[in-house]
Amino acid sequence: MNKLISKIRSFFQKTKFSDHHATHIKANRSAIQKTYFFTHVPKTGGTTLIATLDRFFPQERIFPHQLWWEVGDIEQVRKDNFEFFRGHFGGGAANLLTDKEVEFFTVLRNPIKLAYSTYQHVLRDKHTQVHNLVVKEKMNFESFLSHPKTSHLASNRIVHNFCYGENNQIDKQNTIINDKSFKFIRKQLNPLHNGLTEDACFQKALNFLEASKWFGILEYFNESLDLLCYTMVWPPVGQTVKLNQNKNPQNITDEAIKKATEINVYDFQLYEYALKVFKEKYHSMLKSLGANNDHHNISELIDQYYQNNYLTAHQIDLHNEIEYTVADVILGSQWHRREWSADHHCYFCWSGPESKSFLDFWLKPNHYVIRITLINTVSKNFMDSLKIKINDQFIHWHHHKIADCDEITINCDESLVKTNGLVRIQFEGPTHKLTTGLLRSEDDRLVGFALSRVTIKPVND
Repeated sequence: MNKLISKIRSFFQKTKFSDHHATHIKANRSAIQKTYFFTHVPKTGGTTLIATLDRFFPQERIFPHQLWWEVGDIEQVRKDNFEFFRGHFGGGAANLLTDKEVEFFTVLRNPIKLAYSTYQHVLRDKHTQVHNLVVKEKMNFESFLSHPKTSHLASNRIVHNFCYGENNQIDKQNTIINDKSFKFIRKQLNPLHNGLTEDACFQKALNFLEASKWFGILEYFNESLDLLCYTMVWPPVGQTVKLNQNKNPQNITDEAIKKATEINVYDFQLYEYALKVFKEKYHSMLKSLGANNDHHNISELIDQYYQNNYLTAHQIDLHNEIEYTVADVILGSQWHRREWSADHHCYFCWSGPESKSFLDFWLKPNHYVIRITLINTVSKNFMDSLKIKINDQFIHWHHHKIADCDEITINCDESLVKTNGLVRIQFEGPTHKLTTGLLRSEDDRLVGFALSRVTIKPVND
């Protein structure tokens, strides 16, 4: 394997990996020149990651669809100038959806685990094309890997996804992609149909990985999130809820492992290379942050790095006042995915899963009144247990009801604003599992309160 790594490294000898310094990020929304693109390889934890990534982009700047046949008029999509795409679009056809420079995100997974997860998904999902075949023939995993109508679903999926769309000749001005047209367009997106050999696909996948802004490894999910936040100069996201996760244990025979290895030669080469590079990047991050022993809290170091570099990295100016909704960037930690409340006609997000969460704002030094609107809490007595800090200092706050919402009012003295302009509102309160019908959410997430709006106004002299 060391020879393989050396061989692959020689392929990139003219290109060095960046240290991802903060000054590389350009996020002034008045003149954004880049689009971010998350290439979601199915069954690699992408659903969870998308919920996290979405928080760092305004809702209206996120392309709402995640599948090619939902795209519609691609010329109109490019005109709409979205800032973030995420979904099963592959890595080779982003230019159909945007004319801007693209920064890619993605996640890799151990190919055997990926193949087995794909098999389990086919068993569970009646809408997959081969579900009936697999059930009718009572295929086990080994049979799934060998059958001529199913083996391709578990063979080199990562490589094929990374180069999906390469060499396409699709008309960018006169193409509408929907359920009907995709039956024909999908061949034009298939790199093998477009003349690439498996070797060429592998090289394209290596190129894609090398050019990516960030990539993670599912088997190192928490470390991957650390590296993501460091790379993007974002606050650490903390513990996350794994979404769309199959909880059944994997039971794979030795013969199935052997077969899965045989049909995933390219994916294994790519994965082993990615794993080595990922570990190098992670250790480089630790060194840059000054984490020289196991006792350092990595999240705290990433948080300090973010606080020191965010304004410069994202070209942010300090504000005089704030009119914030959850449809804007959710700059903080311990928040669940952004959701829409039909009853309140607004976006919201639950705090959790941990009991402590925070939300950051960047303001000019001044004396402010802060108003926070909550559209629900996990329990009737939640407000009695809630504690609030600003920049680690406990503060007094007032609470009253407006219709069916809770409004919190805080008198924020100028002395509470950090010298760099950071106003971090920190919440601490109990979290519990959601109950069916609570804001029409039906899952078992641990949550505290549902945040929808924050206004910050200077106090009149």
